[in-house]
Amino acid sequence: MYKWSLALGVAALSSCASVPKSSTAPVAAVTCASATTSSTCANALDALNRASEKLHAIESDASSGFALEGRVAISQGRDGGNANIDWHAETLRTYTVALSAPITGQSWRLEVTPAQATVHGMKGGPRSGADPTALLKQATGWTIPVTEMRYWIQARPAPGVETTDLVFQDTAATRLLGFTQSGWTLSFEGLDAQGLPRRIFARKADNQVRLIVDQWAQTPSR
Repeated sequence: MYKWSLALGVAALSSCASVPKSSTAPVAAVTCASATTSSTCANALDALNRASEKLHAIESDASSGFALEGRVAISQGRDGGNANIDWHAETLRTYTVALSAPITGQSWRLEVTPAQATVHGMKGGPRSGADPTALLKQATGWTIPVTEMRYWIQARPAPGVETTDLVFQDTAATRLLGFTQSGWTLSFEGLDAQGLPRRIFARKADNQVRLIVDQWAQTPSR
């Protein structure tokens, strides 16, 4: 059953439209370590910590919710694929991630609540468990770190996880251009007035995830 699901996931995702790669255009930036004596970095890290604490405090509240439509590309070594993505979060702890391949019609839906996660679209019916990332990999064959990604798509580190190599846009201390967390190196492009990115790039060894936000149907509280 698992081999069938993995093979179908590869074929379905590969049939979607391509997703642009990261831009190489230079951006003025300041790189900060977690322990720094630079006043610029100290101020930026302090502002980021306060913003992260605020986000963590409201993660069960509707004000932390968001909705977006976009495209995602995943590569693992020599394998790769693309899909449309529809992410709707009632709160940061209750959300649904839908992936679809328009040409084949194959689709998956991951539903996450504080109690459990459930993935739909697998042969044999829905499957539930405690780890959303593991469930989505069972369904599609791809590693998409959705637990952390709900914060990353807002250009924010996940709370309670060590964060290193933070890169700030030097014109605005709270506008993050990238960081490293949970072994993933993140970079963000196309930040809007609220600091929300249009393009999110994540890399961990041979695993790469590129997410393009085509539309923020509902923007999160900042």
